[in-house]
Amino acid sequence: MDGWAGVNSRGGQQYGALHVRDGRPHGISEDAVLARAKREGWRRPHLGVVLLPGAADCYVQRVSAAIQAVGG
Repeated sequence: MDGWAGVNSRGGQQYGALHVRDGRPHGISEDAVLARAKREGWRRPHLGVVLLPGAADCYVQRVSAAIQAVGG
């Protein structure tokens, strides 16, 4: 899957947490991810990490976001 559909799919696998670099394999630049996150008001729990809108706020998501922030 390419484009935003691929990015959203990846985010779903990570409980809504995405590192801005997760868009690269789908043809979406880091700047594009950050711009969309800013424009649509996505939460940013850590530097370089965004949370997809509508993702449940739970312990597993917070852990996933932290893992994304430190690089696995």
